[in-house]
Amino acid sequence: MEKIIGYDVVLTFSPTSEITGHVFEVFDYYLFLRDRFKVAMLFLGSMSPEKLKTAFETKYICKFDDIAKDFIWYSEEDLKHGKNIFCFDTETFVLLCDGNI
Repeated sequence: MEKIIGYDVVLTFSPTSEITGHVFEVFDYYLFLRDRFKVAMLFLGSMSPEKLKTAFETKYICKFDDIAKDFIWYSEEDLKHGKNIFCFDTETFVLLCDGNI
């Protein structure tokens, strides 16, 4: 079990290996909400942090390093080895940004 604590909102989507609009939806929501709440972005799956960083920096003015503190990533291997159960604070709102609720 992995604890993700200290956030008001955690943004995520179903694991994928491709950059999709859902990735940008997480980034958009993060950039909108970060001035109002403590927000994290949780990425799961085979997409590398470097690929996500490149996607972010191709669309947004701010640098990825400015948001890296709220970026949480688990690889596909992590998930296969039991790190697939997440515990959040009781007041944390988790938003799945891909419609697969």
